[in-house]
Amino acid sequence: MLCCALLLLPTSSALWFSMPPECDGRCWEEDVKHPLSSCDLEVVAGAITPAEADEVVAAAEAHAATHGWHSQRHIAYPTMDLPWTALPAVARIFDKLWGAMEASVRARCGIRPVDRLTPNDVFVVKYTPEGQAGLDRHRDASGFSFNAALSDPESYGGGGTRVWLDSRVDATVRPDRLLPEDGEVHKIAKGSTLVQGGRNVHEGLATTSGVRYIVAGFVGINRHCCGLRYAGWRGVMALIRVKAKNDAAKVNAGSAGDLPLWDYVLYREWLGFFAWIKVGVLKLGLVCGLVYVTWRSLTRASPRFNLLMQRAFGLGGAVGGGSSFAGDCVRRLARRRRRAMDSVLPTKHSLDD
Repeated sequence: MLCCALLLLPTSSALWFSMPPECDGRCWEEDVKHPLSSCDLEVVAGAITPAEADEVVAAAEAHAATHGWHSQRHIAYPTMDLPWTALPAVARIFDKLWGAMEASVRARCGIRPVDRLTPNDVFVVKYTPEGQAGLDRHRDASGFSFNAALSDPESYGGGGTRVWLDSRVDATVRPDRLLPEDGEVHKIAKGSTLVQGGRNVHEGLATTSGVRYIVAGFVGINRHCCGLRYAGWRGVMALIRVKAKNDAAKVNAGSAGDLPLWDYVLYREWLGFFAWIKVGVLKLGLVCGLVYVTWRSLTRASPRFNLLMQRAFGLGGAVGGGSSFAGDCVRRLARRRRRAMDSVLPTKHSLDD
């Protein structure tokens, strides 16, 4: 694999391809460091209906009854959750939440029409006093995030989300040192969603009674700008580093270990690229084999077809003023077949016979 990668290296340190305009000539491997990730929050009322919220909860509980809830999908701040891909029956409701989020950030946060927003992760979270009651304060590793309420605030005790806006706090202060009174608690209505930049520090307050369900989503900004197509030497070094550390097993785990997490993202792309090459070579081999078998079958069945092909390729060489390597091969095959068939070809008799 490494040999193939080195063959694809650019001749200079320039990018493999010119980046599209929305990339501004660079990529943000960590979405949360993007300048727009400090966008203030907005509560979008009625992003989905209460009935749709109940539908998502019912689908999540039905899935969990058979497969259980996940608890280790996120490394730093794990939650008891289910990814949206596990709930295809309510995909249209997730689409509505995504639309509400996108409309909010495009209207408020300086997102340009050419900028692309992508779902890094979208999932349903369940908070209970007996299980996971809340979530420690943190910043999301994303450009934007949203938090949609699936439960009526009156149906559970405690809960809610406390937010410290990045525009109002000292960036040098660690999240765990922020004072609670400097944040603002939001306990939004069922069906509403809280949309904000990923750099805003927030925490999920402990649920003291009842059950609180939410949909949480992490949103990337122009993530394609960091893809293998534009990575150049960065992409090759990511492949070498992951292979050198024999850390391929961490690709599925999502744990960066001692390497940047984006190394593993690029490594996944390399795996797909090499798989594409293998499939391409296999298809080419099958086509060549089919052509050869067809040629052999036709020449065996019809000696005259063999002569016709010899004359056709011979004429092509004369007209072109030369012959190609492929043409020479075909003509040699034709001559060999002709010699083999001389004994069965009809002989030409003179007029005296």
